[in-house]
Amino acid sequence: MTEEELILPLIGDSGEQYTGNAAVIWKGLKRSLDKHYPSYKGMWYVDIRVDQGVVEIRNLALSGKMGFYMKIDQIDPEGRKVVMMAGELLERYRAARDKAIDIRDAIYGMKRNFRGEAEHDGS
Repeated sequence: MTEEELILPLIGDSGEQYTGNAAVIWKGLKRSLDKHYPSYKGMWYVDIRVDQGVVEIRNLALSGKMGFYMKIDQIDPEGRKVVMMAGELLERYRAARDKAIDIRDAIYGMKRNFRGEAEHDGS
């Protein structure tokens, strides 16, 4: 990132403005998730809560409520731990992790609850 990009605020998924390290973390996590799970590109919700020291990750194609939190200081520079946890989230919904899946077939074929959200395995 250039110095100018670090100064200008970046608007995250939650509408929060990120600058500095938070902007770098947000962009890196979004890039890693989209790279490893391209069928779900644009469906990952990433919210950095600097005041709480956590990052919240959800997949909006599956559920707007279910996801996971990870402490910011536990995130490695490449985001491998977040990618691994995101894969586990997909597994919990029995969603394919393959790079070449047709997301429409995978999502539309899922069992849904009364809110229209995909049902997970409950664990």
